[in-house]
Amino acid sequence: MMRKFFLLTAGVLLLFLSLNAAAGEAAYTCGDYEYALAADGSAVITKYTDHSFRYGIELSIPSQLDGYPVRAVGEGAFMYCENLAGVTVPSGVTSVGAWAFDGCMNLARISLPETLTAIGDGAFYDCSLLDSFTVPDSVTEVGENPWSGCSNLGNITVSGTHPALETDDGLLYSRVDRSLLWCPMNREGAITVKQGTRIIGGSAFRVCSAVTEVILPEGVRAIEENAFGACYALTNINFPEGLLFVGESAFNTCMCLAEADLPDTVTYIGDAAFSWCDGLAALHIPSGLTAIGDNTFSDCCSLTRAIIPEGVTSIGEGAFLDCMNLKEVSIPYSVTSIGSSAFSMCFALTEVVLPEGLTAVKSHTFGYCTALESVTVPRSVKSIGNYAFNMCENLKNVDYLGTEDEWKAVSVGEYNTFLTDASFHYRSAPMIVLPASLTVIGEEAFAGFPAGAVVFVPGSVVFIDDTAFSPGTVITAPEGSYAAQWAAEHGFD
Repeated sequence: MMRKFFLLTAGVLLLFLSLNAAAGEAAYTCGDYEYALAADGSAVITKYTDHSFRYGIELSIPSQLDGYPVRAVGEGAFMYCENLAGVTVPSGVTSVGAWAFDGCMNLARISLPETLTAIGDGAFYDCSLLDSFTVPDSVTEVGENPWSGCSNLGNITVSGTHPALETDDGLLYSRVDRSLLWCPMNREGAITVKQGTRIIGGSAFRVCSAVTEVILPEGVRAIEENAFGACYALTNINFPEGLLFVGESAFNTCMCLAEADLPDTVTYIGDAAFSWCDGLAALHIPSGLTAIGDNTFSDCCSLTRAIIPEGVTSIGEGAFLDCMNLKEVSIPYSVTSIGSSAFSMCFALTEVVLPEGLTAVKSHTFGYCTALESVTVPRSVKSIGNYAFNMCENLKNVDYLGTEDEWKAVSVGEYNTFLTDASFHYRSAPMIVLPASLTVIGEEAFAGFPAGAVVFVPGSVVFIDDTAFSPGTVITAPEGSYAAQWAAEHGFD
């Protein structure tokens, strides 16, 4: 994703309009170059093919092609040109597109002109011999880590008067939106991010495999996609209060990360954000969250407990897939959707209580949960998908919160014999889900309910009168909430 610094001139905006206009236009050939014409009549290099088959080429890109001024190096134009050793980009070029030099593994030198204003996502991805890089003062726009995979690049040089960029302790930052853009892959040990930083940019620390600890300052609001992906040695990172956003795959394959104490200010966690965090044993899922994405915590082999907070309404596909040591999961009654394979291969899981309001148990949801012994199914469930409880060989008890006739109306898919052969317990007593905005339950509010009635009490409740419930009422409340504590102290289930 291109990070915009809002210093673009009208001419630069015209260039991007021109590049968009060039998309889909006929390709022209001039020597080793293919190009397209932008709306302003300038050339956009779309492909380079060296016909000499020589290695170690020192290439000077021409400033004109067939008389048309070259203004842009297009997306992927020099991708996998392994014969390039050095490249000089001519004056007049204002944009180097996404993945432009991706995979140029022998590229050791690059010279950029003072006319350049934009560098795209991953523009120099995997240029593993590149060991130095100077960003001209003219650059006002930088995409998602253009230098990801540049394993020998230890330093990026920007002038002290650069209007958009600055360096601190070898890290590259944006002056404008106060984001951290890049950390050298060869950094080791602990890193302290500069005070005032608000965003950890996409792929900023990607494959910084020797970084063991990162200290984030107060004020960080977003950790973008892939920001710490494949930081294999990362053991500790603090998540400051006020953090709002954790992007897709942000900590994917951080195999040594032991704890993720996410603050309750977080409202979004992207797909696969903590996938393959093998060492993640302690997890706080924030109360500000409304959805858990696909594969968000999949393959977290050390995770034993997951308390999903009230307010979460959906759990994505494979969200806890292959969390093989997960023994306990608490699903709040605010959840109305659980994706396929969400808890598949959670081999240590022994009991599951599905929330009232859930209408479907989708395919493979609890497949291969071989230790699962008991499951509570609410009356609201109308269908159970194929393989939903496949290979749950220890499933002995099903507590169905409805009548036998209501269970017979539930559509149960194939390969669920361990479920259907289990011992069923039916409950015909009434159930009620109290609104999430409720704060007080007064005198004898539910005193007339028969024994066995189920009341789902939200975490928002802060007071319950001693006479509110009749004996035998089953009170279900979020773990750690006032209502849960009150129920325990007053002898309610």
